[in-house]
Amino acid sequence: RLAVIGAGPIGVELSQAFSRFGSQVTVLEGMNRIMGPEDPDAAAVIHQVLEQAGVKLMVGLKVDRVDFTAGEPWPEIRITVRRGEAAEPEIVVCDAFLVATGRAPNVDGLGLEIAGVEFTPGIGVKVNDDLSTSNPDIFAVGDVIHRPEFKFTHMAGTMAGMAVQNALFAESPDLPVNAPSRVLSEICVPRCTYTEPEVASCGLSNTEAATRAGVEFDVYTSSLEHNDRGILEGDNPAGFVKILCKKGTEEILGATIVAERAGDMLAELTLAVQYKLGLSQIARTVHPYPTVGEIVQQAALNYNRARMQKLGS
Repeated sequence: RLAVIGAGPIGVELSQAFSRFGSQVTVLEGMNRIMGPEDPDAAAVIHQVLEQAGVKLMVGLKVDRVDFTAGEPWPEIRITVRRGEAAEPEIVVCDAFLVATGRAPNVDGLGLEIAGVEFTPGIGVKVNDDLSTSNPDIFAVGDVIHRPEFKFTHMAGTMAGMAVQNALFAESPDLPVNAPSRVLSEICVPRCTYTEPEVASCGLSNTEAATRAGVEFDVYTSSLEHNDRGILEGDNPAGFVKILCKKGTEEILGATIVAERAGDMLAELTLAVQYKLGLSQIARTVHPYPTVGEIVQQAALNYNRARMQKLGS
């Protein structure tokens, strides 16, 4: 019996994995749905997949306390949760539990205060757009920085290249060899949750994010339901591609893909967002058949179809 506290990427990935190993898994999440920052439709697909696999999902609750009792070969763990301040407490009993609520940067003993580097305990080192810190001679990269939206393995390597360029070659007009810009604000960050199916996204990838940013948008989608490769391989037919464009234009703001190997398919859309390739250009790019990646082109074709003129008009 495994309880997982937190239903972000790590929480849902490991919940599915341990469920397949034979564990009885219960997921405890404070938000009202799993995978909060991701597209609600994508989260709903993973929610259904996990429940069908026997994972118990408890959302919209608060963990009050965790108690351990002696036992062999495992101690019994009792987690007290509440669904609202006025609600009666519920007890979740398990043999082991995983805390998947995020990571705290390990900066103890580095002497950051002496060096004049501003940081917030448990959050990270404050960095400027070029990754310099409050001490202009010190740069910070990777999971140690205070920007959670950049805390990915692939971004750590990218930021390392940016820091080297900005620290040692600031006068050079060249870009870092592994990054499209010298500054964080100009980078489209891809991300992927490695469940089955995967959920991959980049940029303003869902309507909630675009609304919060105050951006008006159009949405273009395509389903995996009728994709020949997906049918052949038995992929989840609930998979989809959702692409957001700036309203009335083909400028891509971001996208979400739910599919097997969605992370592999995302690079095409990340490239388009980063270098402002229009959605019609993806639609007019020949995609090999049969591939799951065709659903990206099908979503893009919906943009072109919406602007086709009838013969004789």
